Amino acid sequence: MLDDLLVGQKILANNLKETAKRKQLPHFQIFIDENGYGGLALSLLVAGEILNAQTHQALFNHPDLHFVFPVINNSSSGSKSISSDFLDLWRGFCENPYGSYEDWMQLLSAGNKQGLIGKHEIESLHKKIALKAYSGGAKVVVLWGAETLNETAANKMLKILEEPPTQTFFIFVASDAKKLLSTIQSRGQISVLHPLKQEEIIAGLVTNQTPIEQAQNIASRSDGSWHKALAFTTNSSAEQYYESLWIKGLRSAFQAKNNKGIVLELMQWAEELSRMQRPEQIAFVQYALDFIRHGMLYSYGASKASTFHSFHNFDINRFAPFINSANVIELVTLLDQSHYHLVRNANAKILFSDLVLKLTRLLHQKEV
Repeated sequence: MLDDLLVGQKILANNLKETAKRKQLPHFQIFIDENGYGGLALSLLVAGEILNAQTHQALFNHPDLHFVFPVINNSSSGSKSISSDFLDLWRGFCENPYGSYEDWMQLLSAGNKQGLIGKHEIESLHKKIALKAYSGGAKVVVLWGAETLNETAANKMLKILEEPPTQTFFIFVASDAKKLLSTIQSRGQISVLHPLKQEEIIAGLVTNQTPIEQAQNIASRSDGSWHKALAFTTNSSAEQYYESLWIKGLRSAFQAKNNKGIVLELMQWAEELSRMQRPEQIAFVQYALDFIRHGMLYSYGASKASTFHSFHNFDINRFAPFINSANVIELVTLLDQSHYHLVRNANAKILFSDLVLKLTRLLHQKEV
């Protein structure tokens, strides 16, 4: 059942299901899911209600359901790839609909390529939805990763939304509302998904056969994200690697103040990061941002609000004094900008070299 795919968000889900039964659903909805809170799972549930398809198989076999998602161009013929070229992979991805953009790129073996939704995709979609519904009823478009619409595609999509075909429902899932055209936002009903409660994550993990004590530990570190919770249960080795690499970079940055010879070590650190796949680099920077946030909470005496967990017995209490009002904004900005440029395919070696050299200065700034 599609209901079984959704963890938490029950109030919103029940409201949407009741609205669907009354046939009062808006023709354009936008789910803002910042961090694996269930946007894709919810969109599948709503699509199933509209199309009267209650199982994963029934929904994905329905001829009036259309998917749009970011893709990479794998074609050697010169023609542009579109979502329909990757439907088999997408079906598998949606069996557990809490994957991130980075997870999807890894599944596509994208390497350093960046997935996007281009104009050819929207032109193809327009032709499909202009046809009469196969079942004679409604048609549904689920567009996941709406923030990856390029400008041309977004404007073409806007024209469709301004004059939509009869009985066609559009469900967008985006991680950041600010990255959508304001004119697109204004035409949809926006629902912002909130973090899951710890008890919801614990219940979901226990249902997945996770021992209760492990489930409680994972839930306390997941920041309300089911995606993070699953990552902790299935991919802890990656997080361990990110932690060890980040701590190595921090320690080298600290030592560089009184030892200029450490610069070679810093460049080797940047070189190691540059050899990682782009999705892994992005995930590493996200880990570093979380690390700084936890350091700030400890620094200002709010350790109870932190869910920091170290795989390497790192004492964050000793690190916390180096995160203060003199540098925390600059540190967060530095990592945010690194994330921004990585997503846009910046040269990773130059980017990480710049990042770690700036760390050597910022970590030694003292609170006034």
